[in-house]
Amino acid sequence: MKKIHDINQAESFAVKKLTSLGWAVDYVEIRRQADLLKPSTNDKNLVILGAANYDNVRLIDNIEFCTDDTI
Repeated sequence: MKKIHDINQAESFAVKKLTSLGWAVDYVEIRRQADLLKPSTNDKNLVILGAANYDNVRLIDNIEFCTDDTI
């Protein structure tokens, strides 16, 4: 379960960091690439999904990435 804990921690860190820089964060989520469900401990192909506003500009983006067994 360490990987799931790390994912939740990474999501929270990203929201806090963006908020501290003046962003109004709607969401930051790490999901499985295949079906966008919450990842399990065996999932390696993931995507970061995010949406936030800064100075009347809305940013919606995603970044695909792969993990290894060290996470």
